Amino acid sequence: MKKLTTLLVCFYLLIGLSINLFAQEKELNYSQEDLDLAKEILDVLEKEHFNKRNFSSIKKEALELYIERLDPNKTIFLDNEVKEFLDRIKDSSQNEEEISLKLAYEIFYVFQSRYKERFALQTSLLEKIEDLDLAQN
Repeated sequence: MKKLTTLLVCFYLLIGLSINLFAQEKELNYSQEDLDLAKEILDVLEKEHFNKRNFSSIKKEALELYIERLDPNKTIFLDNEVKEFLDRIKDSSQNEEEISLKLAYEIFYVFQSRYKERFALQTSLLEKIEDLDLAQN
């Protein structure tokens, strides 16, 4: 239960950032303010949360949960991309907060661009269907 609570807090942090980013059309970049906020949240989790687990011990699970929430049906990300994301998070030891935040932004950028492409494709297919004469004799 403690593990789940910690993962949920990390997840909500990432989802909050994602929702804000999805509304933006410009290239996604994090600011120093975003990094400071992430470090502050992680510091509170590590020192004041009843579970007191450090970020390096939960970062892979948090990333898996983040990807799962972005793409629950596994239609956006390829399997090898997910593996690459997870390998990149495992390899980060120095500046792990910054590397993790950067990776979360990159993942969301891929999600956002593919989602928009998919939406455009679906819209164009629907427009083509409207043009078809389905009442053929």
